[in-house]
Amino acid sequence: MESCYGSVVRGECRAGLRGPFIGDWLADTDGDGFTDGVEFALGTSSSNPASAPEIGITAGIETVGATTARFLRLTFRRIASNHAIVTPELSVTLSPWNNGAASFTRLQSVNNGDGTATEVWRTSAPVTGPGAFARLRATAP
Repeated sequence: MESCYGSVVRGECRAGLRGPFIGDWLADTDGDGFTDGVEFALGTSSSNPASAPEIGITAGIETVGATTARFLRLTFRRIASNHAIVTPELSVTLSPWNNGAASFTRLQSVNNGDGTATEVWRTSAPVTGPGAFARLRATAP
């Protein structure tokens, strides 16, 4: 993974150092379907179409407290700095989308040593019914 972005002054990048995003958040410079802002927030390169965000979602039976039920887990890589905000959101109908403690609980954040962290989040309540949807919202602070 490249540790410099088009939004950072060339020649000043070192592994694990990422400055604030100053490019066009909505552009898709490499044409891979992910905007430059999303790629910045999720720790991938906006100039390399083979560099795609690492996002995974699983559903499984877990015991949380005294409750054994089906929960969703969302795993993703993000930049470790505060230069972007990545928020998991949950919906059962695709509208509205909900976030915050009522929707997801962060279980783990592991520093990858390259300026990114891998996070694992679980739905705060069991997922009932035929399905649920999860997404990540990436925004500039």
